[in-house]
Amino acid sequence: MNHVKLTDDVVFMHNSLMCPGAIVDVCKPWFQSIKGKRKYLWNYYTKTEDYAFGVDYLKRSDDDNFSPVTFKGLNQPVRYQVQNGAFHINSTIDPRKVARRLAMLAYEK
Repeated sequence: MNHVKLTDDVVFMHNSLMCPGAIVDVCKPWFQSIKGKRKYLWNYYTKTEDYAFGVDYLKRSDDDNFSPVTFKGLNQPVRYQVQNGAFHINSTIDPRKVARRLAMLAYEK
């Protein structure tokens, strides 16, 4: 996952994979305290724009060695991110669409 701080108020997170353990982790209080009030755009690098939004269940990643053993996966990962982490979600490989979304976030109050 790559983080790019665009302004003091907006951070762009680019991730090509959907890892349920990482999603849960960044929604925890320790990361939310770092995030503060900054807006984060989490972009999933997917070929279709609705891919990330159509995932109902995300199985635990095979290489997840930091989540509890009892963690098996995550229901509705995008909804979880929005509700528990206040992330703005994008799902595209089109850089123009990402730029447009970032511009919209930057001007949001």
